[in-house]
Parts: sequence; C-alpha cells; structure tokens
Amino acid sequence: MADPQISQRLNDKFALSQLTETGATDNSTLYTASNTWGTTTREVEVFNEPVADGAAEHLAQIAQSLSWLHDPAVFNVEDCGVTDSGTLYVLREPAQGQPLRTLIDGRVTWGSPFPVQEAANLVGPVAEAVDKYISNGRAGFLGRSVNTDTLLVQPNGVCLLYTSDAADDSL
Repeated sequence: MADPQISQRLNDKFALSQLTETGATDNSTLYTASNTWGTTTREVEVFNEPVADGAAEHLAQIAQSLSWLHDPAVFNVEDCGVTDSGTLYVLREPAQGQPLRTLIDGRVTWGSPFPVQEAANLVGPVAEAVDKYISNGRAGFLGRSVNTDTLLVQPNGVCLLYTSDAADDSL
C-alpha cells in the first residue's frame, strides 16, 4: 500500500490519482501512477531507508531544479521528496526499452560486432547527458544507471539513461 501522503501529493501536484504497486528492489518499492483518464503514467520509487537528518531541505531544493536537467537521452525525474515517514520518493517517466546488455549479447551470439558509427549513435547521447548532469552537479543521479544492464535501447536505436537513484548523492 502506498503512503497516503505520497498519493495526495501526486494527486495535488500532477493529477495522478491511480497509484498501483508494481514491484520492489532490495531497497525500494516501485509504483505506477496515472491520471484518471489514463493519458499520463509515471513511475514512483519509494526507498525503504529514512533519509539523513537535514536532507529534506536539500531534496526540496533539488526538486525545484529538476527541470534544468531534462535531456532527451534520460528518462527524466519530475519530482522527489521525503514522505511523512521520512523516506525518499522519486517520480519519473516510466522506463521502457531493451537493455543494452541484451543487444550486445545478441550481437555476440550472431558474431555481428557493432560498427563504430552504430556504437557512437547508441551511446553518444548518453555521454552528452552524463556531461550535462556532471556540469550541473548531479552526477550522483546516474550512479545506478550507467551500465549495460540499465541503459535502455529505444526503437530509434538510441540508449536512454534510467535515473533510478535520483537523489542518492544528496542523502
């Protein structure tokens, strides 16, 4: 069951009223949130561990500046904060796509290595996004995301970062 405070905040701020648990990791619970009409869907991750003392104010500042980090090569984080029970939550675009690891494994199986240009097309936008996050002081947002298991290949061939630990560097 989702924290009622998160449900209320998502409804008030983003008109997301349908919150459904979809899974769990070792350190968090994942939810899908959508509006009543089903036209907007977002992913919500609620972490299990309480945030450090004083982190709530810093997280509020981060939440105010998230729009600066929007990048076409990243599943964007739209909001983050602290629940009434003192744990971190992160609201982001739902991550979809094929893990880069799967594409690489398939290429190895078929003996078809990546030409340099194809590799550049796949990971070039990711490298640019990493540079952008670093220059904005948010490299920690990408800590769990920059590896072949979590980079997701899109139908147009571009990998996207999945920013799972959106506020880890601030806690």
